[in-house]
Amino acid sequence: SLYLFSFNAVWAAIVVPLINTLNATGRVKTTLKIMLGLTITTWVLTPLFVFRFGYNGVAMVSALLALTGFLVVFIVKKIIPVDILKSIFKPAIISLGMGVLIFFFLGLRSDLLGILLAAFLGGLFYLAAAFFWTKEEVLPIFKKFLLPIFSQRLKSESLK
Repeated sequence: SLYLFSFNAVWAAIVVPLINTLNATGRVKTTLKIMLGLTITTWVLTPLFVFRFGYNGVAMVSALLALTGFLVVFIVKKIIPVDILKSIFKPAIISLGMGVLIFFFLGLRSDLLGILLAAFLGGLFYLAAAFFWTKEEVLPIFKKFLLPIFSQRLKSESLK
């Protein structure tokens, strides 16, 4: 069950922004049809799978429904050009590095302080690696959208 739910979490991280893309491009009816189909399928299959496979049946149905995300990818790719692999490659590699680092630190010390230290260092590693590896992509966005917001706030703060 853990592996199936983990798969669902990873796949949801890809599909949910694409669902939001459908909504943002005015295709709310398409999103509604997809969600309605998933809800009905969940209600029908979950009791059957639970009866047959127990708790693992819930995870199996969830994984089966997660695979319908391919439909969402197909629909979004018809609307706008999206390179899914390019979008997830860098975060996946950075996450893998963070996981290795945390695993290493937990091997050294597994008490509460060790866990907190490993989590802190893992998060710090992720932030630093993400910044240095993606700064060419992120800085223009920061300058275009966030800098005007911060500069406007600073001006309003100085007027008080």
